[in-house]
Amino acid sequence: MENKLTVFSQRIKFLRKQKGWTQEDLAEKLKISRSAVAGWEAPSKTNFPDKDTLLQLSNIFNVSVDYLLGRSDDPSPPPVKTEKSLQQRRIELEQAFKELLRSETVMFDGMPIGELDEEIIEDLELMLDHILEFLKKKKQKAAISRSKDGKN
Repeated sequence: MENKLTVFSQRIKFLRKQKGWTQEDLAEKLKISRSAVAGWEAPSKTNFPDKDTLLQLSNIFNVSVDYLLGRSDDPSPPPVKTEKSLQQRRIELEQAFKELLRSETVMFDGMPIGELDEEIIEDLELMLDHILEFLKKKKQKAAISRSKDGKN
């Protein structure tokens, strides 16, 4: 079985050459020295990039970190959740909430949820909207943070 460092070395070199880049080109994109790239590509060396640089490499080559590290032979990056998938999640949650309101066995504040008055149901719907908005903002902040990490 191949050493993980050797696999990393081979994959970085292969991906770089596939793009038609020199070691200098890749180094410039990462804002590091050419010798650092050369060190990664030399399987006999023990040089290895830090976590942030691994993420940058993953983004630059559009492959998964697991592929770079030799933990997977599938270079595909993990799927990115899009606004559409968030919208789909919202629809699914709203459908689940409507089904919950029709339930005769689910209780809220000691009453079957289907017997709650309209004002309480509207409050519950408003809380659901706030939760969904919170989750959307949290995902946006995480995406911004990941993109900043990938650019440094």
